[in-house]
Amino acid sequence: MKTSNKLLIVLATLLIIVPILTIAINFKMNYAYVVREDYISRQQINNEPFNKKSAQRVAIPIQMPFNFINVADAKGIEMEIHLNNSEVFGIKVPNFAKDYFKFEVDGNGFLNITINGNPDLSNAIPISIYAPKFKGVNVSNSRMLVVSAIADSLEANLSHVESFSLSGAITTNDQNGKVIQSFNGTNVGKLTVNLVNSIFSSEGRSYENLIINTKGRSEIGLTGDENAKDRYRVNNLTINTIDTASVTIGNIKINKLSGKISDQTTILAPVLNLKQLFKN
Repeated sequence: MKTSNKLLIVLATLLIIVPILTIAINFKMNYAYVVREDYISRQQINNEPFNKKSAQRVAIPIQMPFNFINVADAKGIEMEIHLNNSEVFGIKVPNFAKDYFKFEVDGNGFLNITINGNPDLSNAIPISIYAPKFKGVNVSNSRMLVVSAIADSLEANLSHVESFSLSGAITTNDQNGKVIQSFNGTNVGKLTVNLVNSIFSSEGRSYENLIINTKGRSEIGLTGDENAKDRYRVNNLTINTIDTASVTIGNIKINKLSGKISDQTTILAPVLNLKQLFKN
């Protein structure tokens, strides 16, 4: 083969390889900060104490006391807010997301979370928040919001939140079925959910006292276990709707149901629940 032909082949090969290498290098430079975590490991980290160094998390101590979380504009991102009871005030966020947020406490005890820029994220960002006691959360403009908390009472004020739910406990069992670990659970004695053009979904969860108020176009979904309809229950349920609302109740035992329902509300529920609602 002529030397000139060999040079042409080498040149052609380089023209193919170099762009591929460039793409690979750029990809590595742009995305090296992302560390994949399986769901269980991520939730374990989200519930670790503030004073413990957590993998791939940055800890931010807060000097001023707060008991309410406020996200005035979530800019459409998906969020996991973990409210961890602690003697100290602080926040933990993933290393890759530390520049996305600004945290400030005002004189009313609100921890205000501001989203910097317009992050385009495909996965929910976990935010672990630490304080002795939490009264509630305000969130607007979020694709998805999941909250975990243990409290006697909690208030959730949501505006234009496409999906709101409470986290479920994660348990691990030994070979005999005995629970050896449980974390990320939510237990709220009295939960008040105020929806404005938002959706609240609850699957496989029991409540002692649940109050739901809606405005605008909102949706409520309360479902239990189709194979064990008495497994989950709500002792006292109150639903008040204004404007247009959709309410779905299924496979869950409700001891007491009351409220005020707008004419624009549609309800899909067992007749027993309808009788409870319109009797009061």
